[in-house]
Parts: sequence; structure tokens; C-alpha cells
Amino acid sequence: MTCAVAFSLNPDPGNPLLSQDELHGRPSNSMGVRNKRAPLFQPSLALGTFDLALHPPRMATADPRFNEFILFQAQNAGLFLGQIPHPANGERTVNLRAAKSVIDSLEMLAAKTDGNLTETEQKLLTTALANLGPLYDKAAG
Repeated sequence: MTCAVAFSLNPDPGNPLLSQDELHGRPSNSMGVRNKRAPLFQPSLALGTFDLALHPPRMATADPRFNEFILFQAQNAGLFLGQIPHPANGERTVNLRAAKSVIDSLEMLAAKTDGNLTETEQKLLTTALANLGPLYDKAAG
């Protein structure tokens, strides 16, 4: 399977970095100083092909720290929602503001990592959010 991609090489191989102005045919500033550096490869309208069989898309790899982080955040939310006794005094207290902050952070993380998680990570994050939502609604109600 192939797909079309746009690419071009830097027009001056002797100078691997050109200023944005030089790349677009504009002269550098009056002192001859180049400021904005451009990467070696510049987008262009030239089309080439990229063989997906030789270069498959990157698949998400498991990172045990991610699961630990989600469990830690869910535990914090449970603590703030009065589901878990405070480790220091054993009391169950509700802090809706702190719980909402943790839940919002997990929702943001879910949105930002969409498509980049393993199946296990995605399930853990989705389950944590699904469990915390009703607990928050009950505590706020």
C-alpha cells in the first residue's frame, strides 16, 4: 500500500540550514544575518510515494508508568470523593474541587492521547473515567 506525500530537499546542499526568507526567495536582513532557521527538508508541492508496507504506522507501545499514573490519579479522585479514607487520619472527606480537577485532567489526557494508547491503557483510562463520573455526580448531588 502506498500513499502520496509532499517533500523536497533543501535547495542548497552545501548549506544545510537556510533562513525562511532565503527559502522563499526573499533576501536576508540588511546586516546579512539569518535568523529563522529552516529544517533540511522543506514541504513543497512535489509528490512522491511512501510505501506503508516498508514503513508501517507507529503502533502504541505499553509503558507501565502510564497505568500506574492512571491508577494513582483515580485513587486521588476516590480520596477527594470520600470513597477512600484519608491515610493520615482515617476520615472520609469530600473535596469536590480537587476531585473535579483530577477528573478533568484525566479527560484531557484521554483526548490528547486518543489513538496513541495500547488497548489495555485505553481500557484502564476509559474505565477510570466511567467509574469516577457517577461518583462525582453522587458526591455533588
